[in-house]
Amino acid sequence: MTIKDQINYVNNSLSIIKSKVKAVFGVNLKIDEINLSAPNRHNSFYSSYLIDSEQEVARVVDQLTYQLQRQNIIKNVDRLEDWNDVKEFLDCVVDKLQKY
Repeated sequence: MTIKDQINYVNNSLSIIKSKVKAVFGVNLKIDEINLSAPNRHNSFYSSYLIDSEQEVARVVDQLTYQLQRQNIIKNVDRLEDWNDVKEFLDCVVDKLQKY
């Protein structure tokens, strides 16, 4: 999965999670979606874009876990080591919220 795909996946999951948390728990999660414009591979900013993108994915997921734990919507979250952990976490939260 490319970093652009990861950003789209996080943003889509975040949108679902925010709307479900608002509908079910009446809580507004204050997390902005990732909004980075992608340079092309021939652009000198490409490598810094990849680093910034990975940091933004990590920032959004950290904010999400913190706010969900703070609102007691989820319990302890294991350390998310890589993209597979992040994807599994997002899928789990979305799945859990879809049951409401």
